[in-house]
Parts: sequence; structure tokens; C-alpha cells
Amino acid sequence: MYWDKSQYPYPRWTDEKVDEDKFIRSYGEYKYHIDKGEISYWEKHSNFPDMLMESSDQVQDIKIGSLDL
Repeated sequence: MYWDKSQYPYPRWTDEKVDEDKFIRSYGEYKYHIDKGEISYWEKHSNFPDMLMESSDQVQDIKIGSLDL
């Protein structure tokens, strides 16, 4: 959202043409995939902060894990 000198918000979005009948509208942290005028699905950008580890002289476990959302 962008704000002018008064207190009224002005929304801003961008469109990206994918095909003749398809485009992606980016609005804030959302992306709407539009096909023939209908939203087929949408995405939301999620920002996860980095996990900082304290450095130590201990032996570290180097096994890798994953998390799917």
C-alpha cells in the first residue's frame, strides 16, 4: 500500500502476462494466477528469519532435516 499526504491508501499491483488468457497479478505479498478471468490459485510470500546458531567448540551433528509447508 502506498500513502499520499492525506490518510487514504492507494493500492498498487503489477500484472505479468503468461498466455493469451492467463496472467499473474502481484499485490503486496500475494500472487493471484488468473485464467480466463477466474482466479485458478493464489500464493502468499512467506519470509522466515534465518536461524542463527551460537558458535561453540562442541562437535556438531551434521545430519540435515527439512520442513515442508
